[in-house]
Amino acid sequence: MTRLLKTILPIILCALFGLSFASPTQAVASLPIVLPALTCDALSTTDFSAAVGAKVTINHTEMQTSAQGSWCKVSATIAPEIGVQIALPTQRWS
Repeated sequence: MTRLLKTILPIILCALFGLSFASPTQAVASLPIVLPALTCDALSTTDFSAAVGAKVTINHTEMQTSAQGSWCKVSATIAPEIGVQIALPTQRWS
């Protein structure tokens, strides 16, 4: 019995581990699409300093599009001199 358990237990654990990845993918697919709260242009005039806890300067925002979708590319500086670039999707937020 012990030898059988030592043989079957790893197989069962591997199967359960593999199945654990199937469920979240299905859950994400069923989430509603969330639209952005601000337009790309509006991001350039928004002050994010209080949320970040340091002075944030938005240097540039630009809409970009490809076959994978569209996004707002944001270039910013967080005090003292931390450069940041973020690509925020305009569709398919989840």
